[in-house]
Amino acid sequence: MPEHENTPETREVINMLMKKVKANIMSDLARQDPKLLPKVFKDLDKNSNGLLTLDELTVLIAKLKISVERRYVYPFMQLIDKDKDGGIDYSEFESYVLSK
Repeated sequence: MPEHENTPETREVINMLMKKVKANIMSDLARQDPKLLPKVFKDLDKNSNGLLTLDELTVLIAKLKISVERRYVYPFMQLIDKDKDGGIDYSEFESYVLSK
């Protein structure tokens, strides 16, 4: 995350997002079945490019009914986007959701 966004408040919000989004994906979307993750990912990938974009991630957060300012979505995305290609591919998504 860029240095100017690396504040205690930002870190707190991002940590909350990391926990809540993961928990809500499994409880609300995947219904506790990791085999459903490919379908969940495909449903979220509206432009079918194989990556979740910032806009698609924002829609996911809203769909999960997590209230957060949009300015926190990009640093959240950066933590999941391990290869830093500007989007979250399925392997990054799966790794994030299934991580402990």
